[in-house]
Amino acid sequence: MTVISGGFGTAIGDEPDRGPVDLMGPGSFLQVPTGEAYFGWTEEESIVQSHAIGPFAVEYVDPPDDPRIN
Repeated sequence: MTVISGGFGTAIGDEPDRGPVDLMGPGSFLQVPTGEAYFGWTEEESIVQSHAIGPFAVEYVDPPDDPRIN
């Protein structure tokens, strides 16, 4: 993931826990290992670019968060 503008927070794990994590700013990059669960959030309007080498899928832990079904 690359932060284009705004800020983006992320943490690895199955349970959403923001803890004392600082938001990444524009130009920041995050690499998540294959098969690793992680979650992210913003506190302002932000643009984040997601990169992947296939196959790739997004699985929402909380179905109401999935924009494909709303």
